[in-house]
This record gives sequence, structure tokens and C-alpha cells, in this order.
Amino acid sequence: MLHHKANLNGYLAYHTGQSLEKINQDTDRDFFMSAKEAKEYGLIDGVIMNPLKALQPIASTADAIKLMQHGSDCHAGSDEPKLMGLPYTALTWQPSTHT
Repeated sequence: MLHHKANLNGYLAYHTGQSLEKINQDTDRDFFMSAKEAKEYGLIDGVIMNPLKALQPIASTADAIKLMQHGSDCHAGSDEPKLMGLPYTALTWQPSTHT
């Protein structure tokens, strides 16, 4: 058990930028943080305020460029199924940078 705790604390120190001593102290007992405190501590990158906006499909870069250059009919004549004018394979899920 102590081995796993030491491993986890090492990972936390590495990824948060906190000292191992601070991580050991903070994980010794319950240590609650707000979302803002967790971001400042380095545990999280950000907080998703609207999950519907965070999971919007976006086109791949190559297909987005084609779409901008040729308009929404750039895949006209293709037998590939489309969603929003783009082939299904061109859509990927990525988190939004907007909060």
C-alpha cells in the first residue's frame, strides 16, 4: 500500500509541478479544493462549464480547409455518407477551449 501511495505521489508531483514534500503533506489526509484551487495547484487544465459546448464535433484540419476553399459541396458526387457537409470519418470529438 505504501509503495502505491509513493508511486502516486511521485506522479502527482511530476505532473502538477508541486514539490514531493507538499504532495506528501497534502495527500496524508483529506484535502478538498475548489475548481479554481485545483487549477492553480496543477491538478486540472480547466473546468467545463457547459458540457454540450465541450463535446461539439469539429472537422479535421484538412477537411476544414477544403470546406473553406470549395464551400460545403466539396464532397459532391461522393458516395460517402455526410454530416454537416463533411464525411463521417472527417469528424472528430475534441474538447472546446471555451468555458
